[in-house]
Order: sequence, then structure tokens, then C-alpha cells
Amino acid sequence: MTKSIVDFKEILLLEEPLSRHTWLRLGGPAQYFLSPRTEHELLSVIQTCRQQELPIYILGAGSNLLVREEGVRGAVIRVVETLLSDVQVDGTSVTAGGGALLSNVISEVVRAGLGGVEHLVGIPGTIAGAVVGNSGGRAGDIGQLVTSVEVLTQDGERAVRTGDEL
Repeated sequence: MTKSIVDFKEILLLEEPLSRHTWLRLGGPAQYFLSPRTEHELLSVIQTCRQQELPIYILGAGSNLLVREEGVRGAVIRVVETLLSDVQVDGTSVTAGGGALLSNVISEVVRAGLGGVEHLVGIPGTIAGAVVGNSGGRAGDIGQLVTSVEVLTQDGERAVRTGDEL
């Protein structure tokens, strides 16, 4: 039996005001607002949305985001907090989940005695949002630091993007 988006009762809010989830406290309702708790749940939600041909919008920390007052039709999937927020430092390499707050990644880098991220201090949002928007300033941007990104393709497959693909 095919799963429906409304079957995700534990993580689903209907017509959730996005103003509750953006820094500027603006924005109308999301038709379906989902907060997956695990990677498996996230993949299941995405697969269900694809099967139902629902548009998917990924929401991180809600910084640098304006949402129209009419709201959003389709599924808004929030990936922040514990989901995809792990940060690991191994030598001089840092691996961070897309839902990790950029400020937390910077803190972990500094705690490990590493540098080179100073120009990112004060930028709000998640690491995924920072990478997508190539956050930074006059002293540099995050793209200078990123060597690879693991993504979920439109077909629901995992892929690694490097170099010019980023």
C-alpha cells in the first residue's frame, strides 16, 4: 500500500504558519510542514512526496528567508536540530550535517584548535544554507573551505559533489 503524506502524523503539521520558523517572523502557512527525526524518516518523507508529486521545500534555521503571506503549497521539510546536525573533526578535516548551525560548526572547529573560519563568524543559519548561498564576506566565503558535499538527488539517491559541481 502506498504511503500518503498525512500518514506522517507524528511529524506533520497542516497549514503551519512559516512565520514561526523564520528569523524575520514573516510568512504564510505551509500546506504540509514536516520535521523528520531520523535520516530514515527524512528519506521516507521525500519518497512519499515524490510519489504524490508534491513540491518539496527544505527549511533549515529560517535565516535569510522571506516567505510570501499566501504561504507555500506542498511539503516544507525542516532539517535542523538533531537531524543532520552532527559535527565531527578529524585532524584538519571537518564533517558537518546540513542541519548543523554554522555557529556550532565554527565552535567545534575552534575547540579543535583549527582556524580559517573566522570570516564566517556572525553568519546565521545552517551549514547547508551557508554552502548553498556561498556565505561569506570580504575576507572570503565558505566555498573556499568546502571540498565535498553529500547530497540527495532528485531521484532519492545519495551522491557526492566536489570541485566544479559545487
